[in-house]
Amino acid sequence: MVFALALSGAPAALADDPSQMLRAFADCTGRYTALTEHLWLFDGAASDGTAARRDAFADLVEAALPDAGVSAVTARGWRIEARAAQAALLSAATFRRDGRAAAAATAWLARCDRLLPGA
Repeated sequence: MVFALALSGAPAALADDPSQMLRAFADCTGRYTALTEHLWLFDGAASDGTAARRDAFADLVEAALPDAGVSAVTARGWRIEARAAQAALLSAATFRRDGRAAAAATAWLARCDRLLPGA
């Protein structure tokens, strides 16, 4: 049911291809994992909201996996890669005060947010 709700807010190209939808959900799970970990260091209370989003995307990964024709190992790899990429952006934004990294980190999360209903 959550999967169907997410599809309602997804771009049509993603909704038409279950493997691309799974990739998007896995990427977003990884990116929200990185943000949750980042916020644990700086704003523990804010990490609760990001952890909830991470969990929602993880649930969507599980729901999308059977129809996507992609192995769970591949999906986990996508999640790990996205987590590392987001962590690098957040680190650069925070510790080097890199505005482009901050903008990129925000843009990635905005793409993810568009996949969740009511976000």
